[in-house]
Amino acid sequence: MNEKLAICLEDLHPAHEGVRYLRCCVLYGLAPGLALDARGQVAWKTDAPAACRLFVSQDRQLICLHEAGAPGEVTVWRHGRSTVAPPGKPVVLLDGDELVVGGVRLRVHVHGWTSAAVAPTYLQLESPASGAGSRSRVAAAGLAAALGITAMTGCWSTSDPKKPVEVRDQPPAPPQHVDDEPVEEPPTESDGKSVTIPGEE
Repeated sequence: MNEKLAICLEDLHPAHEGVRYLRCCVLYGLAPGLALDARGQVAWKTDAPAACRLFVSQDRQLICLHEAGAPGEVTVWRHGRSTVAPPGKPVVLLDGDELVVGGVRLRVHVHGWTSAAVAPTYLQLESPASGAGSRSRVAAAGLAAALGITAMTGCWSTSDPKKPVEVRDQPPAPPQHVDDEPVEEPPTESDGKSVTIPGEE
């Protein structure tokens, strides 16, 4: 199962157009991957406390986690409404959501699953088209080509403007991978079965 997610982080107030779109890869689980520090700067594979850590959950959702004890504050905006991410509680992000961290405002563009785990790099736009919609399409096409996205999908869509931001009550569990060996539980009394030991039949 492919568990790496290709996204772009769009700086809505960039110093110049060359740093508007940052193409990123979001990894599965809580191992160091994509993060934002308290100033809103992107970090990659660092153990430093993150104001916002982005990862893929067990149910294949894009998650933003404001780590407990980390400096800064994370606000998630969706269709004009905002939610402050509670420390230590996962927040589910959808395509088009905006993150405000340390005064930096970033729009999340979810592109799909990818086989490539690459460090964040700025996407160079060479299209003469103007307007935010055109830039978004160019960013999507450029990212798909660069990262080899295997399946574009709309399951992260925010087409429903009334859909609230989902904050989960439980902190994320340690990641489990499909290639982990399953642990077979011995039968219990409630199973109504007895355990047969070889040589005692």
